Amino acid sequence: QPYVSYGFRESQLFFHYKEIGFGISNANMWWGPGIHTSLTMTNNTSGFPHLMIGTINEKRFKNIGINIRYIFTQLEKMSGNPYYTALVFSGIIYSKPTISFGLSRNYISGGLPTDRTFTIWDAALLPFEALFIDTKIKNYPSEWEAHDPWDQTMAGFVSLHFPNSGLKLFIELGTNDHRQNWSDLRSQPDHNAAFIFGLRKYGLFYNRAFFGGFEYVSLKQSYTTKYRGVLNDWYNKHVYDYSSYDGRRWAAHSGSDSDDFYFFFGYNDNDWTFIPGFNFERHGIISGNPPEVKIEFRLDIRFIYKKYRIN
Repeated sequence: QPYVSYGFRESQLFFHYKEIGFGISNANMWWGPGIHTSLTMTNNTSGFPHLMIGTINEKRFKNIGINIRYIFTQLEKMSGNPYYTALVFSGIIYSKPTISFGLSRNYISGGLPTDRTFTIWDAALLPFEALFIDTKIKNYPSEWEAHDPWDQTMAGFVSLHFPNSGLKLFIELGTNDHRQNWSDLRSQPDHNAAFIFGLRKYGLFYNRAFFGGFEYVSLKQSYTTKYRGVLNDWYNKHVYDYSSYDGRRWAAHSGSDSDDFYFFFGYNDNDWTFIPGFNFERHGIISGNPPEVKIEFRLDIRFIYKKYRIN
């Protein structure tokens, strides 16, 4: 069939007072310190319509900036029309170095048979529930199973920016397992976990226009997975289309049981940009036997010619 796309590709409508408010949007989102990928939300796919409550822009309290947003939607393009709910917080301490930090809790819920009554309000409140299963089951009816069938992910990051040297270091850690208790988390912290770390350096060779950096993300199956009786890894639920929308993943695009290394070095000033980049991905590191390997080279060139921007 011919491809047809119509309507507003990206639109946002917010009602706010002093940039704290609510509204609707179908714009892309990005959470995390990376520029190539993220554990929970990137612009890899088209934006999905959602309700937003929170800050429109950063709120400053002396030398601290804060952003917090609550996201809720029903993913009508996915089988079963499940709900997506997220609570996202980030902050910046304007010091030397500048310290950025953040935390997000995300749920895909509903859309499949379950032993419990589940409503839109239940889905909307999921990010505010207790963290550990032992705490949650105290409020469950006796006929409910202890482990709910939803897909839960949580990720936090810390980033350090040294403005005088132009260096930025960051790490992001995440888990998608419903942990039983603190003892479970301490004993096998890598189970169903993922991470990203990297750096960017601006002003290489004492020239403001030269910069470079790298990012590495690991979503591969953990060593301790074999002790838990269930072979789960990041974004492993096929009932939720492996956390994808319009056929593309909305978070780390390399997918389950994978890793991804990205390196770039380039030149950027007001009139000219030249950025070569190298990308190495492995898919099915543990489950593939052998894994699928992807090698990619990209070249980003932008310049201004007689007031025309050419990309």
